[in-house]
Amino acid sequence: MKNLFLGLIIALSPLSTACSQTQPTQAVSVGKAPKTVKTQLNAVLATYYGVKDALVATNSQKAQTEAGKLMATLAKVEVATLTDEQQKFYAPLAEKLRADAQYISETTDVEKQRTRFEGVSNNLYVVITTFKANTATAYQQYCPMAFDDKGAFWLSDKKEVRNPYFGNKMLKCGSVKAEF
Repeated sequence: MKNLFLGLIIALSPLSTACSQTQPTQAVSVGKAPKTVKTQLNAVLATYYGVKDALVATNSQKAQTEAGKLMATLAKVEVATLTDEQQKFYAPLAEKLRADAQYISETTDVEKQRTRFEGVSNNLYVVITTFKANTATAYQQYCPMAFDDKGAFWLSDKKEVRNPYFGNKMLKCGSVKAEF
């Protein structure tokens, strides 16, 4: 019985973590990435801002288009130039980024787009901060009311808050949590 109970706790623990996690995972040390990869990842960040801006404007068609551009930019990252350790770190995050961007590009439901945008935001934050890939100041912003008060993060190239989870309903809801 004790083993069954322990097994149940272990099996359910990833679910509780996934449901309660609002803070993106912090950057880890994987060594210095090649300059070309940093440049390519910076381009991914710049393309991400297009998705964010489309969601701020509550424009699902524009978000679809921008998510398609994000997938294309992700595909250009020269993963083979990374060390084995860097590839092991990057690969699962890149796969999640691609899957979420693809989903956004395939739906016109802005609320579903916003839900998947949270995953894009959290995973991209980890990638960009780990590889120190941004060439301009970026801001990690947070809205405590997103997703029924669960809260959600996003990245911005501007310090001024423009909320992609609510658009014009609550455009300025949120705050800057980090600058990098």
